[in-house]
Amino acid sequence: MSNNLEEIKLVVENVKHKKVEGTLYLMGERIAWMQKQKSSFSISHHYVDIKSNFNKYNDTKFRKLYFS
Repeated sequence: MSNNLEEIKLVVENVKHKKVEGTLYLMGERIAWMQKQKSSFSISHHYVDIKSNFNKYNDTKFRKLYFS
């Protein structure tokens, strides 16, 4: 699952990725998603690798996340 040194800040269950249900984990340095019935992360990104971009459409802000 996660490294023993990582503190899990938030766990969000029933999060779907490509129609597959799993759990989203927010930790001190990264965000990760684990498919149900699995014991390892399918997706894991460090926060420093996530770039955000704001676009304005009719005075509404939309956030797009880019993973490098």
